[in-house]
Amino acid sequence: MGQPFDNFLLKKANLGILQYLAEHPKAIGKATTVDGLLSMLVKAGLRIERSDVIDVLKACAHEGSGKFYVGRHGRKSRIIWLTDRTELAKRILHERGQAITTEIDRRPTPDATGRMEEEDDTPPMLRYPFMLRNRLEITLELPADLTAQEATRMSEFIKTLPLG
Repeated sequence: MGQPFDNFLLKKANLGILQYLAEHPKAIGKATTVDGLLSMLVKAGLRIERSDVIDVLKACAHEGSGKFYVGRHGRKSRIIWLTDRTELAKRILHERGQAITTEIDRRPTPDATGRMEEEDDTPPMLRYPFMLRNRLEITLELPADLTAQEATRMSEFIKTLPLG
């Protein structure tokens, strides 16, 4: 196993986070926000620090199970799952001799918005390669449900950039 999980799994809180992930499936391509997961863990009765959630999600990303994004410009810190998070968590817990059964309350609990999971409102993103000039290709990452109005706003924004 890689370094990230070896370094911090001695903490009971981190094992609790992994056990929660093992018991609560999340679709590949969906986001889990740090704050949303922390809220669900606290509601489930675990005493967890925000930094513990960040450590576990970054380690999951390091293992190749997702891509971790640090929150910027009003966006929340989150991981987009690239693989089945339950399988990763179960594998790590099994390798450490930990039972998958926990004391975590398994009843779904709605959050403040009435959602039953720590879903993020991040839409699926698509990548668009664009040859800007000779031997310079850039990639735009845009929401899959980009509207014409949003595309117009983006083009207007690009026109305002200082050009050299």
